[in-house]
Amino acid sequence: MVGFDLAAVQSRCDGPVATRIQRCIEELDEIVKAVRLALLTHVGSDGSGLGADFLLRSLAEHAEHFLGFAPEVSITRPIERIPRAVLGHLRAVAAEAVANTVHHAEASWIAIRLEIRADELRFSVQDDGVGPPDVPLEGRGLAAMAQRARHLRGSFVFVARSPRGSTLRWHVPCATAVDSTGL
Repeated sequence: MVGFDLAAVQSRCDGPVATRIQRCIEELDEIVKAVRLALLTHVGSDGSGLGADFLLRSLAEHAEHFLGFAPEVSITRPIERIPRAVLGHLRAVAAEAVANTVHHAEASWIAIRLEIRADELRFSVQDDGVGPPDVPLEGRGLAAMAQRARHLRGSFVFVARSPRGSTLRWHVPCATAVDSTGL
């Protein structure tokens, strides 16, 4: 978001100010790349080293700093049955879903849920915010979450809640033979 804001300001500037803003944008890009590399080095690209419980609680704690309230987190055991390949996808989907909710929902309540039923992982984020727009979203984040679900032979929905808010559901099989390296 900051990079986009800077780019918008830069478009209205010229000369040394525009050049300095461009350097700031490039520095931010480098910082983001370094953080991503550090996370992948620490947790492994397959999600190993970062359990689902820790992941969701960390996301909720981080979200609290922006929201002013703590999202509810509900985790139904046995989460240790989540295969590493699925955990890697869950990590990306959970981060995107929580970030989208924090930035766009204007909510006063958020619930993050993870449940294992039989051989299916069910992840959801619900809120009481403004809900999805009337015009379908074309964002890359939602498309990536849907693609990850399809890749794992699962499902993804993002729908309005009644009377207000939204529900994001990402369900995938836990016992998957799908090669997860495609994403």
